[in-house]
Amino acid sequence: MVRVFMRGRMAGMSAFADALTRILGRISAPMREAKGDLLDIRMADGSRHFAEVPWQPPLMLKQRLLDASNGTLTGFLYSTAETCADFEYAGHSFTAHNPTSDFWLFVRDPLCPDNVLREVKGRLRGEKKTSWQLTNKTAPNPRLSRRKES
Repeated sequence: MVRVFMRGRMAGMSAFADALTRILGRISAPMREAKGDLLDIRMADGSRHFAEVPWQPPLMLKQRLLDASNGTLTGFLYSTAETCADFEYAGHSFTAHNPTSDFWLFVRDPLCPDNVLREVKGRLRGEKKTSWQLTNKTAPNPRLSRRKES
């Protein structure tokens, strides 16, 4: 629950603080309501905010998106203040954006299957056993091999 604490001269305004606490609690309540491990927050443009993943360096996020064989990075913009990455995966359009300290994940089609959403979330969290990573396995890089050919 969100609480607002006031001190000093503002202490007499406890009714205001209670009202503000109730309003903030209503605003933040949908963010806690999750469908299992996924959020279902609809944005004004019709997209769905489905997950938040911990912050990571923007170029690490970009590399995870580029490493995916099933995904395509369609746009990437970053500055010292925030990062925004647009990408496609399994025929759906996604956006990763960090207006605060975490990356917020959005999908253009709010009816995108949950297993696809979990796959994207897992990939961007850096989880090891996602099919996104498993499908990207190719033959070993010969430059990295220590075996000498005779």
